[in-house]
Amino acid sequence: MGEFFKQSGFGSQMKESAQNTSQLFQRQSVYQAQGPVGDYIAKGDKYYLDGLHKYHIEVFDNKGKVKAVLNIDGSFNDAKTKVARAEVTKMIDISMLYKFKDSYLELLK
Repeated sequence: MGEFFKQSGFGSQMKESAQNTSQLFQRQSVYQAQGPVGDYIAKGDKYYLDGLHKYHIEVFDNKGKVKAVLNIDGSFNDAKTKVARAEVTKMIDISMLYKFKDSYLELLK
C-alpha cells in the first residue's frame, strides 16, 4: 500500500485520509478513511489493496460489508464489486476474535 500512496492522483488522495488499523484482511493491512475520498469512500470505511495483483482496492462499510471494489485510479469496478458481494465477504474485527477465543476454544474441547 505504501507504493500506492506514493502515486499521484487517487493514491495520494487516499494517503491524506488513511489511518492504518491493526487489522489484516487476506494478509493485507487494512486502512480506515478519516474523511471521504473520491466518490466511493466515506469517513469510517475500511479498505485494503488486493494482495495478489495489486490492481484494485476493496472497500467495506462500517459493518464490514463489501461496499465497492475500486480500480487503482479510483474508478468503480462493477464486475469485481458484484463478485465480491456475491462472496458475502465480511471484514472480521480481529479484536472480536480475541474477545471470544476462549469461549470458542472451550467449545472445541
